Amino acid sequence: MRFHRSIVSWTPGAVTLYADPCPSIPVVSHRSISVTIWSMATRDTPPDSRIPILAWSMLWLTVAVVVGGALVRATDSGAGCGESWPICGGQIIPEIGNYHTAIEVSHRLMTGLLGFVLIAVFVLVRRHYDKSHRLRRAVFVAGILLIIESLLGASLVLFGWVEFDASIARLIVVPIHLVNTFLLVAAMA
Repeated sequence: MRFHRSIVSWTPGAVTLYADPCPSIPVVSHRSISVTIWSMATRDTPPDSRIPILAWSMLWLTVAVVVGGALVRATDSGAGCGESWPICGGQIIPEIGNYHTAIEVSHRLMTGLLGFVLIAVFVLVRRHYDKSHRLRRAVFVAGILLIIESLLGASLVLFGWVEFDASIARLIVVPIHLVNTFLLVAAMA
C-alpha cells in the first residue's frame, strides 16, 4: 500500500492515516501515536511508474518477436544472413539485398531491442522489490529464457539448420525453440 502521499490526522487519543486519492476513507486508525504507522509509511517503496509501461512493452515486443520468428520460418528466411550470428553476412549493418535478409535482420533487431527492454525492467524491478517478490523471479526467469531462446536461434543459424535442412539436429532444436518461446511468453505475461 502506498502511504507516501497520505494524510495523517491527529486528535487527542487517536491517530488516523488516510490514503490518497480518497482522504475521506481512513486506512489505518490507531488509539495512540505509534511507530508502527510511521514504519508502514516507509516500508513499502512505491514502484517506479516506468515498470508497468516497460513490462507491457516487453510483452508486446515479445509477441512481435514471436510473429517475426514465425515469418522467418514461413518464408524460409533463416539463412537470410548466411551462417553468421549475431552479425549478418559478416556485417554489423548489412546490405538488404532481398526480402529474406530484411526479415532475418528485423527479427534479430527486435530480439536485441527486447533484450534491452528486459534489462531495463530487470534493473527497475531489482531496485524496487525484495528478493522474494514474484515479479523479481518472473523477470529473472524471462531473462534466462530469452538467453536460451537466442542461443537456440543462433545454433539453428550457425549450424546451418535452416531452410530445407532435414537433419535430426534440426528436428530436435526447432521444437525446443518453440517450447522455449511459449515459456518465454508465459514468463512475461
